[in-house]
Amino acid sequence: MNVVYLEILSFRGYCPGATHYYGNLFCSYREEGVKRKLFYRLSRKQAATFNKYNRSVYGKYKKGDLSERFFDEKDLIKEARKTLKKEFKDADLLIFGSSSVIDPQEILVGPRNLKTKANQIWRKTEKISWEENEKEMRKLSREWENLLGLKY
Repeated sequence: MNVVYLEILSFRGYCPGATHYYGNLFCSYREEGVKRKLFYRLSRKQAATFNKYNRSVYGKYKKGDLSERFFDEKDLIKEARKTLKKEFKDADLLIFGSSSVIDPQEILVGPRNLKTKANQIWRKTEKISWEENEKEMRKLSREWENLLGLKY
C-alpha cells in the first residue's frame, strides 16, 4: 500500500502563548521519502489576527499570504486531505501519525472497509497501553499491520 503520514506538531499546552499547529505530509512509498510542509492562504481575519499578536516579529500580513501556522487542527487535517489529492494521487492511505511509530494509528483517508476495521483496532489500542497489557497491544499491532499490509 502507498502510505502518506500526516505529522502534526504543536506546542499548545507546553509553551505559554503557543496557539498554532504545523503539519507535514510524509510520503513513505517514494524512494526519496518526500516530506511536504502544509500551507494555506490567510483570510483577511486571519491576517489581522497574526498582525495583532505578531507585530514586532513577523511584519505585516495580508489576505492571501501563505502561512504554515494553522489555528485549528481540523483545518490542518482538511488541508492535508486537499494536498493529498493534488500531490499524492497514487496514495492509498493517509495515516494521522508518523512513519517512525509502529503502533496502530488513525486512518484519515483510505478504502472505507479497510479504514473502518483499522480504526476499530486503533481505538482499542488508545484505551490500553504497552505497560498495562503488552500481550494485547502486540496482538492488536500485528492485526493492524497485517490488515494494512505493512512490514515493520
